[in-house]
Amino acid sequence: MATMQLKKYFSKLSLRHTIAMASVVAAMLLVLASCRKKFDEPPYNSGDPDITTNATIASVKKTFDNSGSASYTFTDSLVFSAIVISSDSAGNVYKTLYVEDSTGGMNIQIDASNLYSNYPKGMRVFVKMAGLSMNKYGGSYEIGQGFSSSRLVRIASSVMSDYIIAGSTGHVVAPVVFDKISSITDAYQSMLIQINDVQFSDVNAYYADSTKTIGYVSNTVTNCSGESAVVYTSSYASFAGTKVASGKGPITAIYVPYNTTKELILNDLNATASMTGARCGASTGTISSIADLRASYTGSDVNYSSGSVSGVVISNSANESTGNIRIVQEDNAAGILVYLPSSTTTYSVGDKVTINLAGSTLTSYNGELELKSATLTVTGTGATVTPLVTTLAAIVKAGSSWSTRLVSVPSLTVSTSST
Repeated sequence: MATMQLKKYFSKLSLRHTIAMASVVAAMLLVLASCRKKFDEPPYNSGDPDITTNATIASVKKTFDNSGSASYTFTDSLVFSAIVISSDSAGNVYKTLYVEDSTGGMNIQIDASNLYSNYPKGMRVFVKMAGLSMNKYGGSYEIGQGFSSSRLVRIASSVMSDYIIAGSTGHVVAPVVFDKISSITDAYQSMLIQINDVQFSDVNAYYADSTKTIGYVSNTVTNCSGESAVVYTSSYASFAGTKVASGKGPITAIYVPYNTTKELILNDLNATASMTGARCGASTGTISSIADLRASYTGSDVNYSSGSVSGVVISNSANESTGNIRIVQEDNAAGILVYLPSSTTTYSVGDKVTINLAGSTLTSYNGELELKSATLTVTGTGATVTPLVTTLAAIVKAGSSWSTRLVSVPSLTVSTSST
């Protein structure tokens, strides 16, 4: 009897243990499932928060303008929503969030890096203005948090999510398209714009200074009508050491005017990826020799987007003005003056060189054809050129058409005068 009761007791105990263990296991699975669900959640909200907006970028600017103050802090509970159009992932946009709604664009200063991880391009954000401040820097509206010595202070990273609330992602903002640079006004500040048919003035320039000796570099872009804007690039950008686009085409950028200068900020190199067309006034003929190069000039500047010619150096800055390098075809049929004032390379007489024409311009300077902004590659040394044996009368008759050819005039007498 005692044995049967003992068995019954242990049977009940085992059942209770089984139920308890099952409960523990279920709880653990629930915890693990909860952890897994939280870990697998997307980093951004899939929808917008339940926030009511009562303002726009335009109305916020108007409130500032009507305040009559150059340094204004908002007290009213104004809230606007806008789409992020900037990204600091390439390092060119620094501690700034550019946002845009249907009424305009805004520059929000935030004391944080890697903003793209919290507010990626294409995200809708909700900006609560109460407690935030505004001023104008170089004519552009900026939002921050308070002032120090009349200068706007960036919003602290510890509270940025209190003022700028993340919303839905994947929104696409189409740039405002301009065919004329002169048509861009301050009304488009801090907005994404596209300027068609522009080219960098100096195709041998780099976007910025990769050595970081200087913090920012300005490169001018122009259209074929001579209108211009400035591409302003940080030397900390990942593409600082990249040469600017060599062709003509559309550029997409954030428009940030500074006083009277039309400045453009690039998010990344996709902004200039389509600048591959023929440059303004580009030569359409085939250039295969220095003679072809000279023949392509018909009275106005000629720009080259591609091509190369070869020749031999017959004179350099050792006996001419700094930057002057004279190069002739190996057969001495034609020559050209190449002007490279910023070159740190010394080219010696007898060097065989390839003249890379991409981005160069053929112009007339004091009646002589001159090639600017070309690049030279030395392919050999010690080359000799047979001079053209001629007379002074023939040289005078040929005029500038023989410019930079190597000539020899036998039995020439040189006299000097004291007057």
